[in-house]
Amino acid sequence: MQETVSSSFLPFRQRAPFAGLFTAAALGVLASDQHPEWWPAWSAAFLCATLVVWKVSSTLPACLLTFLIFAFWHGNQVTTDAGYQRSRAQPFDGNEHTVTLLVLSEPKLDQLRSIQRFTALVSCVDSRATHFHVSAECCGEPFAYGDRIIAQGNFSVPTRPLNPGEFDFADYLRRQNIYLNFRTHRDLPAMVVAQNQGNPLMAIALALRHRILRGLQEGLQDDSEVAQTIQGMILGGRAETNPALKELFRDTGTIHLFAASGLQVGLFTGLAWRCLRYLRLPRQSAALAMLPIALAYCALTGFYPATVRATVMTMLIAVGVSFDRPVATINSLCGSGLLILLHDTQELFQTGFELSFVAVFAILAAVRPFGHLLYRPFQIDPFFPVRLLSPCQRTWHTAMLHLCELFSLSTVCWGATAPVLILQEHHLSLVSIFTNLLVVPLATTVMLLGVTALLAGIVSHWIAACLNNSSWLITKLILLILHTATLVPCHSVNVAPCSLLEPDRVTALSVGSDHVLHLHFQGQNWLINTGKLSQWRSITEPYLRSQGVNRLDELILCDRAPHETELLQRVNSGFQVTQLGPSPQRRKADRIPSLREKQSYPPVDPETRAAPVEVLFSEQPARIENGTGDPGVDALLVRLNQFRVLILPKVNEASLAGLKCGHADVVYCGRHTGRRFPRDLLIAKLSPAILVLNGTKSELAANTVHNHSGPKCFYLKQDGAVTAALLNGELVVRGYCGSEARLPSLSR
Repeated sequence: MQETVSSSFLPFRQRAPFAGLFTAAALGVLASDQHPEWWPAWSAAFLCATLVVWKVSSTLPACLLTFLIFAFWHGNQVTTDAGYQRSRAQPFDGNEHTVTLLVLSEPKLDQLRSIQRFTALVSCVDSRATHFHVSAECCGEPFAYGDRIIAQGNFSVPTRPLNPGEFDFADYLRRQNIYLNFRTHRDLPAMVVAQNQGNPLMAIALALRHRILRGLQEGLQDDSEVAQTIQGMILGGRAETNPALKELFRDTGTIHLFAASGLQVGLFTGLAWRCLRYLRLPRQSAALAMLPIALAYCALTGFYPATVRATVMTMLIAVGVSFDRPVATINSLCGSGLLILLHDTQELFQTGFELSFVAVFAILAAVRPFGHLLYRPFQIDPFFPVRLLSPCQRTWHTAMLHLCELFSLSTVCWGATAPVLILQEHHLSLVSIFTNLLVVPLATTVMLLGVTALLAGIVSHWIAACLNNSSWLITKLILLILHTATLVPCHSVNVAPCSLLEPDRVTALSVGSDHVLHLHFQGQNWLINTGKLSQWRSITEPYLRSQGVNRLDELILCDRAPHETELLQRVNSGFQVTQLGPSPQRRKADRIPSLREKQSYPPVDPETRAAPVEVLFSEQPARIENGTGDPGVDALLVRLNQFRVLILPKVNEASLAGLKCGHADVVYCGRHTGRRFPRDLLIAKLSPAILVLNGTKSELAANTVHNHSGPKCFYLKQDGAVTAALLNGELVVRGYCGSEARLPSLSR
């Protein structure tokens, strides 16, 4: 395969006809994604363009035709899906149906709700044949892949997120060609009517995956962290992997080891190639033997986008070698992307797909030139005979050459994937280059030992246990390196380019009955409440990351939260908390050594001669565990230029009667502690122009009727997170779901 290797050294001298076609196909999918129902227009444009450029032999017309045909193909794939059509039907059919489902994924058990979640193929609805995929939640006996079940329940459209940075499960399902949820009634469990109805190859792959996972755990049952690390590096991380372990690899920039990718495919196919060549097999036969090996590993990983890309690319290279044709690696990369998009255009929007293609293209195009540039200071004169060097000098130059190549590989991959990670994850590791230099060679050794242990386990479990214990030692070293890297200050940062130009603002998050607010002013970030531990993980923490927040200058806790000490530790580990704000709960800071209690507030605004944030304490002592009479936070007054934004953590008649604030333009109302919401008293005392409320069912129902009397109301449960920000002298109040109101400065 010398031609393949040498061609990758000169990427820009390769002929890559698939490069332009792949780029045109990707642009066509992007153009069609916003309005997939326009696919007839794309089809007509393709036919017209075909007639015009039929006899024009040029690259540009071919790219134009590819653009049009993929725009048509993407829209056609989406709009002809029966699930998409049912989700867009007006009015939506939310009635109860009897549905026949085929389980297409391994069910995940929710022990709290006693349900099983899985992806399913709907083949029949009320005795009418159909064909579309759903995300199902069913109760009943344990299900398995390939089970055909009959259930009674309702379809629903996946809900959109209500907060910035929150995981968009609806969009995730849409990229899997799933547009509906299906949920059964708890008192009507689903029944299995047939088994082993799925793809037999997938069933074999799942069974073999479980067997391999058990084999990799042989002798490591007492150390689940190491066992999960080895399993993740060989077969990719799944739901069985501890989230804290994934976060460790993510913060150190080595998460690609947990995502089955081209590294594993290249390692295992390369190992098989060496073994087959050692057996004196012809090159053509050995190359074709790579195909089932790559396909088998791709099936074991669940056809993850990166492994699919690597598998298709391996197949193209193997076919080229079998015909004794030189292979252009960049052309093979683009050809694999074109074939993947031809099968499923939604793959373009998968983060794994984007990272895989960007990283591999950067490796093929830039690693070798950058490595030579790094090695230039250590390079000897090319006319100087190498034999005249001493053994130590030859070893030194060889080691420096390999080190420069490894450093070039790590740097190029980090630089190529950084834009995707910033835009998609809003997170970037700053120690990734160095951790990969140390960890990837060790991880490669662990993968080889794992494969050897699996093969040895066929003969002797004792030999497999010995090899797994060798992997245990190396994996412990890997985890030690990663944990040490996390001790480096600013080892990973949250980056949000769009938030750099945003003005001072106050944002209330939609977190159920709790009240969580983020204040950003004069470069400082304050957080009022955190929500419960589950809400912090799913809503508050992703929101702060999406805003590029790395440090909290002030954390004010107005509400008691379960597991408060654990929650504070998690907050401070993810975001450096400078100060625990003035509340009775600030004594909790004594349990967190790194939290400091210093009285520092933003400087006084020279124009208004007032602090931008003023904390108002209630005269009633707050009830806390130690029984002290510290005052509780009654309200926070935020001054955005000439506008006054008032935050009421708790709302009742007593707190409003004792409040000494005056007029407020916008009032954020927190938890209602009285029997009813004192709306009239609040309006009479504060005269607000805008009210931000959680929103009860009656309030949301009344909001559908347009009522222009009184202040405009935003409801967090309906409008999503509400942000009040200064924009061109106006106070703009926006809901995350699209509602908006403006307060001109002259209207005050």
